[in-house]
Amino acid sequence: MNFRNLIPYKNNFFFGRANTAIWMLAKYIKTKYIKPTIILPSSMCVSPANIFFYEKIKTIFVDVNKETGIIDLKKVIKITKNKKNCCLFYVNLFGNFSNEKKLIKKIRENNVFIIQDIAQTFFLPNKKENFEQFFGDVCITSFGYSKIFDHSHGSYIFFDSEKLISF
Repeated sequence: MNFRNLIPYKNNFFFGRANTAIWMLAKYIKTKYIKPTIILPSSMCVSPANIFFYEKIKTIFVDVNKETGIIDLKKVIKITKNKKNCCLFYVNLFGNFSNEKKLIKKIRENNVFIIQDIAQTFFLPNKKENFEQFFGDVCITSFGYSKIFDHSHGSYIFFDSEKLISF
C-alpha cells in the first residue's frame, strides 16, 4: 500500500508498534516544550496516556461528544486559550472525522501541537475531501489484530516538520 497517495504529508516513519511511535513523540514533545501539557480524550486507550504520564508530561482528560466519540473541541479551546506549551492527542475513533473545522482552526490559533490518531479509520485514496480531514502536525495510524487491517502490528507517523526528522 502506498501511503503517499492516502495522506498529504511529506515525511513518514514506520515503527514496529504504535506505542513505540508514541514514546518517540512524547520524547519529541519534551524537547520542544518546557513543562508540556497534553490533552487526551477521556475514552482513549490507556497505553498512550501511560506513556505521557511516565514521561512526566502533564495530562488533561476531556470528555468526548456522545454522538461521535470525538473529543469535545469546545472544551479543548477553553483549556488551550491561556495555556502555553500545550499539545492535543486527537483520536478519530472508528472512522469518525470531525466536521468542526472552525473549532480546529481556533485550537491552531492557540499554538497547540496536534497529534492526530486516525485509529480504526478507513479512507479512500486521492480524494480532496479526505485530505482536508487530516490536520494534525503529526498523523499516526496503527495496524494490528483489532484494526481494520493488519500490517505486522506496526504504526506509521506522517508529518511535514523537518525538526522531527532530525530528532
